[in-house]
Amino acid sequence: MGRFHHQKKLLLLLLFSIGAWISLRFSTMPPAAAQGLPSRNFAVVELFTSEGCSSCPPADEVLSGFVSQNPSRSSGEVIALGFHVDYWDRLGWKDPFSSAAATRRQHAYASQFGNDQVYTPQLVVNGAIGFVGSKKTLAEKAVERALTLSPQVHLAIERAPSTSSSPKSLIVTTKLSKAPGEAMAEKYQVLLALVQKSATTNVKQGENSGLQLRHVNVVRDFDVQEAKQSSVSNQSIQNSWQFRLPVGVSVQNLELVAVAYDAQSHQAVGATRLAVQ
Repeated sequence: MGRFHHQKKLLLLLLFSIGAWISLRFSTMPPAAAQGLPSRNFAVVELFTSEGCSSCPPADEVLSGFVSQNPSRSSGEVIALGFHVDYWDRLGWKDPFSSAAATRRQHAYASQFGNDQVYTPQLVVNGAIGFVGSKKTLAEKAVERALTLSPQVHLAIERAPSTSSSPKSLIVTTKLSKAPGEAMAEKYQVLLALVQKSATTNVKQGENSGLQLRHVNVVRDFDVQEAKQSSVSNQSIQNSWQFRLPVGVSVQNLELVAVAYDAQSHQAVGATRLAVQ
């Protein structure tokens, strides 16, 4: 009985420590937004992963779980993004979704969190906290904490109408705005990502050789822009974007995701999605 109670105390202490750590990491988030913003509470979950990494499939499942829970979630929406890095490509299997841009984004987070190295799988929640992506309990607690924070800005995505029945690219405008009566005093960065909602790969080499891997919300292309103040209004900021559509992917399997980050704290303050069709 003594050993059982000791193990129970250790488990409770671990769970308490996880909760305290998450609260500390989110403690620098901006205060709750003023009333009047139509956005729902959100949690942006960025997974840095690779098909060449044997530790990554469990983290892919964690990300997939967040997506599947969205319809029944009343506290807000989880915005999931799967960034496939390219530093595993030389080790036996080239991930068809990998990019150097995804690796650079992860390195930027490493610098932000005071780390010297990057690793997979890694989850980053709202730009505020990063940890091993397969740790499901830790991920759920971080998402729950993020969903208690109100958005600071409202984001909208507008796609320009296409003149072709089979367009090869997208022209998009994002609009970032504050609640009525609030001036746009802060500086922001806006991430816009073109996301493939589902993908399957039969891996033939490397650490996952012989496995069929399923992914959700794979980032096929993305860009980050400074949100520049409009000369007409101090309550909204617009940015323009253009993406080429990935070959062989139906537009029904694509969506656009926009996330606004505070330029000083680098933490997410607004997010939205838009189906390509």
